[in-house]
Amino acid sequence: MQITTKFLASIHRGRSKLCKLRNIAANEDFRKKTIVANSDGNPLKIAVALSGGVDSMVLLDLLHRYNQQQQQQQQRQKVKPIDGTSTSIDIHAITIDHRIRPESTREAQLIHETLKNRYGANITHHIMPILNEIKMSRLEQEARNFRYELLYQKSIELNANIMMMGHHLDDQIETLLLRLKSGTSIFGACVMNEITRFPIIDNLYREKLKQVYVFRPLLQTDKLSIYDYARENNLVWFQDESNFEEITLRNKYRKLLSGNAINKSQLIDHLQSLDEFQESVESSLESLRKEISVDFDTKLLKMSLKIPNQVFQNFNSIIIDRFLYESVSRVSPIGTYHHRFTSFDSKYATINENRDGKSLSEEIFTRNIRHKFTLVNCEFDAIYGDEYVTLNVKRCRLQANANDPKITIDLSNEDWSDWVLFDNRIKIRLKGQHLGRVNIELFDTKKLQREQVRLDKSFREQILSKESGIDSISQLNGVPMVVTDGKVVGIPTAMLYANNTTLQCEIALKCT
Repeated sequence: MQITTKFLASIHRGRSKLCKLRNIAANEDFRKKTIVANSDGNPLKIAVALSGGVDSMVLLDLLHRYNQQQQQQQQRQKVKPIDGTSTSIDIHAITIDHRIRPESTREAQLIHETLKNRYGANITHHIMPILNEIKMSRLEQEARNFRYELLYQKSIELNANIMMMGHHLDDQIETLLLRLKSGTSIFGACVMNEITRFPIIDNLYREKLKQVYVFRPLLQTDKLSIYDYARENNLVWFQDESNFEEITLRNKYRKLLSGNAINKSQLIDHLQSLDEFQESVESSLESLRKEISVDFDTKLLKMSLKIPNQVFQNFNSIIIDRFLYESVSRVSPIGTYHHRFTSFDSKYATINENRDGKSLSEEIFTRNIRHKFTLVNCEFDAIYGDEYVTLNVKRCRLQANANDPKITIDLSNEDWSDWVLFDNRIKIRLKGQHLGRVNIELFDTKKLQREQVRLDKSFREQILSKESGIDSISQLNGVPMVVTDGKVVGIPTAMLYANNTTLQCEIALKCT
């Protein structure tokens, strides 16, 4: 059957892509046997996002059949695990009860009963309700965010680092139409990939937080094929009628696509072209990363890029702009940064080339830009040499009318606080005895001058000691500080704490 063949092909591609994301070598023979192996001898745990709709129910059934076939094949051939690894799978289906519709809780329970009757103990089912109130004015965005947060939390709890989702070809087309309407760049039009790091949390802060990979094996399968498989295999699924109500723009496109009011084959061709473009860009970026030296200062959250002059001649501007965009994301505090590529390239990155637009790399190469400039709330300093251009990048200082990204945390007990996202750049959690309420805010020497906060002499001397590597207090501008009772007691990124405090910090920095 075509859908089964496509699923298996996706599994094989997924093995290779996961190995690349994890930076491990893929064994060709082993790739054909399983998705990825656990080296500790225990079964690999895979989570499946199960809405109960036909897409996710078909995905779950395909994965179950794949797992059964793998186990039977190993028993027949007496295949021994490689290097003590396990190739069997523990499947965990996770249903999120959005509680938007009155019947959703009952449906979640019916899904549970359906799985129990069909699969018995071969699949473990978890139901997780969204307890937050979802605003109808932001229905699609808020529901998605809460859903992904719960799926991530459950994956970590289960120690499942692969989350399968039932997105399919028609979803890709809907997403493409939505992004084209919003005026996206050519990269935004590339829509979903088969394998990605988990969105929202894991994609940016994977240095400290555990990695979870999203795997979408049905992206090349259309909706009609999914329905055919479900009927042929007597699957039970639950139809969410709100998916066909025109309450969101996506639903409107879905209705148009189901009625053949939109030329689907032409859009599929566009998707194929965008996939090829994305692969070409990634290949060029891989080469470019070997040419440009990037030094990120984890203490002061600033960056220096050393770009050989020949790079501007050997690589297309859009490739260099993409590299700069990805690199500077670690420094920029803009919350919607992933929508801001056109700040770097509004000339070549639009769907239709815009000759009136600008390319940052071209502006730098032709020196058609001041050597000091601001972009995406960052200060850039371009230093031109005979062989290199050095770009120094740091966060802009707070302006008089800007909101200070201050966060208050209660440290009344001795437990670690929850992780908090500070300034859209860094995840922080704190711990301390009898500290009460503390603030995390941006360090700025202006605050010291205005006596908004105090920096004790002993802590100042500690900051400027040889061991710290910090030459002047002004270097701390733009990094997070912890303040209690108006006094600076910690600089988390530099791991510096006042002598008389019990404060402890853990941080997770942005990654590209």
